[in-house]
Amino acid sequence: MINYTKNDIEKKIKNGESLEGADLKGLNFQGVDCRNGKFKGANLRYTNLSEANLTGADLTECNLRHATFTNSILIDTDVSNSDLTHADFSGAIVIRLNYKGAKMENIKGVSKKKFFFTQPLLDDLFEKGKASFEKDILTVKGTKNETFRMMPAYKVVDIEAGEDTKKLMGKVKTQKELEEIGLEIYMDTAILGDDVVYKLELGVIGIKIDSSKQSATVTETTEKEPKSDKPIKEETVQNMEDTVRNMEKVIKDDKQKVQKSEDMLSMLTNYFNDKME
Repeated sequence: MINYTKNDIEKKIKNGESLEGADLKGLNFQGVDCRNGKFKGANLRYTNLSEANLTGADLTECNLRHATFTNSILIDTDVSNSDLTHADFSGAIVIRLNYKGAKMENIKGVSKKKFFFTQPLLDDLFEKGKASFEKDILTVKGTKNETFRMMPAYKVVDIEAGEDTKKLMGKVKTQKELEEIGLEIYMDTAILGDDVVYKLELGVIGIKIDSSKQSATVTETTEKEPKSDKPIKEETVQNMEDTVRNMEKVIKDDKQKVQKSEDMLSMLTNYFNDKME
């Protein structure tokens, strides 16, 4: 068996090389860029693919038993005729996944209705022309466009000081929810009391819109969800104002990302104005 490293995998995929039939059992490919990777028939049992970008990847006829896909990106990914028994998809973005003929017994964490889109992922989709937004609606383009209603949010990605007594690691929360817990937010940092500091990642919660009803359907990502337009306005207005201010600070502090931040700021501002009407 060849002992592939993360760099080996990314290099082969970047060069268009195939990993068809490769024995990758139990390896750690956390965060690897596997976009359009060719893994047909590969053994990926117990392989860690958490936080990997598997957009457009060919994972057909693979052994994916007990594979970990937590927080990974699977957009237009093909897992048809693969064995996904006991695979973990917690927190993964799963859009237009082809799972025809796949064995999917006891899989964990699959959500087809609600996802957390990080800003780097949105930037990548926009740059490649695979996504667009209007006001608070995100469209992920493909053979069948998928639309999502967006709500600004943060993901707690690390704890830089103190102990996680609130059990927030890995959770996705709106700014209002974090502040209700007692956290003070400044850009990508949240402070609790005098000694607990969390690292945050800014993004948006995307609630999939039913194309037939044109209404958002919600599954579990945050504990409290608005049940009508009125609560959305009441709970979002302050959050939007604070988020817009945070984005303005990001623009001033990081000139290299001005255009990307301005695009996100424009979206958030339009969404705020729409909710105020």
